[in-house]
Amino acid sequence: MIEISGSRFAALVVSLLFLGLGLWQGLSWYHFQNQPLIATGYTTVIVHSNATVKKLAAQLKEQKLITRPKFFILLSHQLGVSNKLRMGEYAVDSHTTPRTLLNNIAQGKVVLRKLTLVEGITMKQVRQLLLSNDSFQHVTVNLTDEELMSALGHPHESPEGRFFPDTYVYTWGNKDTVILQQAYQRMNDLLAQEWPQRAGNLPYKSPQEALIVASLVESEAMLAAERPLIAGVIIHRLELGMNLQIDPTVIYGVGKPYGSVITLEDLHNDNPYNTYLHKGLPPTPINMPSAASIYAALHPSFGDALYYVAQGDGSHWFSATYPEHVQAVQKYRDFKKSEADKQKWLGFGVFIIRSTGLY
Repeated sequence: MIEISGSRFAALVVSLLFLGLGLWQGLSWYHFQNQPLIATGYTTVIVHSNATVKKLAAQLKEQKLITRPKFFILLSHQLGVSNKLRMGEYAVDSHTTPRTLLNNIAQGKVVLRKLTLVEGITMKQVRQLLLSNDSFQHVTVNLTDEELMSALGHPHESPEGRFFPDTYVYTWGNKDTVILQQAYQRMNDLLAQEWPQRAGNLPYKSPQEALIVASLVESEAMLAAERPLIAGVIIHRLELGMNLQIDPTVIYGVGKPYGSVITLEDLHNDNPYNTYLHKGLPPTPINMPSAASIYAALHPSFGDALYYVAQGDGSHWFSATYPEHVQAVQKYRDFKKSEADKQKWLGFGVFIIRSTGLY
């Protein structure tokens, strides 16, 4: 039987401990590099412009994505990317390992975000939408509309109607002007494409006037088939020198949200957008019109109609004469009244049933 002295035994134990510790560290290191940062779901990591790998490691620990910041720093040096961190927002999902994340950051594979400008949105709403998005650098927040257009390289232009409603791609940290630049160019390109193909004998002196009519169509038409019909009525009235009398221009002129109830005070408010008081087109568009409304303004459907009234289901009744229009308005009002009466009696009946305990 081989005897082992106490000192040799102690040395053996220490060696085994070091071997075990080394094996544990090696397994931990391997596991750290290849284990996804999260098991399920999705999140993002923001790398700021002044980020160092040490700061980033501390940030990831704070986000509870890693538990060993020193391993993360060591891995960055091993990959040769510790000094190649690129500012931006980076995706983390159930397949993202520390190695994947570091490579993505070094290569600038940032998250692509999307923002949608909906059809019929006003410039005021565009600015509110941008301001409410905290992923932008807000460089336009204190600029007037005039200063904003100058900053975009288009001085002396009104911003209303000039930004095409669509979905735009951007990344975290972009200036808010990146959306406006894209949307302005899209609208410019669309007008440049459609203007030369417009129908003949239109009264427009410039694409801007067509854009104004398109914004009126956008505010009035709910059904696609009616866009060219409404455009035709607007142009017909312009050619006859009639006031357009379009309610949304009144609402826009007094600064109310679209869909607000128009008062007599609103109708008597003498501003350039009040098409009840002033002939011709308003001075600018009143919203950002869609491609369909622009097409309708450039390809109107002409008939004898000079009036239209909403029928309550999204459609309009078109009339050629004022007496016909008055009849249509009265018919719609009678319909609304009868529907309101139905609701009133229905509500009363439900109240009776409930109050007697039968419901």
